[in-house]
Amino acid sequence: MKISRLQLVGVGCAALYVLTAFRVGEAFPFARFHMFDHIQPRASRLVALPPDGRPHEVSEFANWACSPAPVHNDDCFSSYPESDARVFKELQSSPTVDSQKPAVAVAVARREISTPDPEGPAVIRYCPILSCTAQPR
Repeated sequence: MKISRLQLVGVGCAALYVLTAFRVGEAFPFARFHMFDHIQPRASRLVALPPDGRPHEVSEFANWACSPAPVHNDDCFSSYPESDARVFKELQSSPTVDSQKPAVAVAVARREISTPDPEGPAVIRYCPILSCTAQPR
């Protein structure tokens, strides 16, 4: 496989750009893409937990009637209080859907997946934010 002169120039320019970016720092146009410098050790999403305990999508239920869940672990809410209040308002104002199924008790929880140890397994925990009743769709 023969490398053309144009490919060699392209690789050389990319290498020169990367070396310059680390030497110069955050001077335009040489940025080191700081969005990749810190990988967040946790991520989350909202799930619905019916009585069977298996997580479901929130969209699988309709006709929500909710109240804030009793807080058991304050660490769960350290970075999300604004979005949890928004979720409460959205579920309360969601349109009524004609469903023949009976309402069940559903907890809306934030499913957090974290990697406290980079070499260890992921840790999954559920942080309840709302106690609700809803009808399965």
